[in-house]
Amino acid sequence: MQPDNKEIDKYTPEDSGPDLSESIEVSRRQNEELSFLFGEETVEQANQVDIVDLNLNKDITDTISKGVNQLKKLKNNPDAQLKLIKEMTPGARIVLCMWIMEMGLLDKIQVRSYLVK
Repeated sequence: MQPDNKEIDKYTPEDSGPDLSESIEVSRRQNEELSFLFGEETVEQANQVDIVDLNLNKDITDTISKGVNQLKKLKNNPDAQLKLIKEMTPGARIVLCMWIMEMGLLDKIQVRSYLVK
C-alpha cells in the first residue's frame, strides 16, 4: 500500500504543478538582489549553511529581529539599507541574509527591486 500524498497526486503529466523555470528565475532574482544588498560573498556563504543547523540563541534572534525591523524602517531608502548592512559584523550579515532568504522577507524590506531590469 502506497502512502496517500494528495499534494503529488493532484498533478497530472500534462500539469506537473508550479512552473519550475519560473521558480528558478525567482530564486535567481532573489539571489541577485540579496547580493546587491549583502554582497555576493555573504549570499554565497548564506546559501551554504542550513538555517536549521544554527544554534539560534537569544543574541542571534535579537540580531535577526533588529536587522529585519531596521531594514523595514528604511524600506524607502536603499542607500541607508546598504549603509546599515555594511556596519554589521560579517556574522550578523550572514545570519540576517539567511533569515531573509528562508522566510521570504525580501519583498517586505525593499520598496522595489534594487536591480534595474
